Amino acid sequence: MKFFSILFLAISLLLAETSPSVNWLTDYPEAKAIAKQEKKNILMYFTGSDWCGPCKMLK
Repeated sequence: MKFFSILFLAISLLLAETSPSVNWLTDYPEAKAIAKQEKKNILMYFTGSDWCGPCKMLK
């Protein structure tokens, strides 16, 4: 079982290393236009609160 865990970790690290970088946008209208053009969804990440428990867990 430990062998498979180590193997899974190694493969995950290799795949993460070869994955394309993410270009985070901060302008919503621009992101919306690009997503529509590329027919992709938008992932929005909200943060800014240092007292909110779920926000801390998300970070």
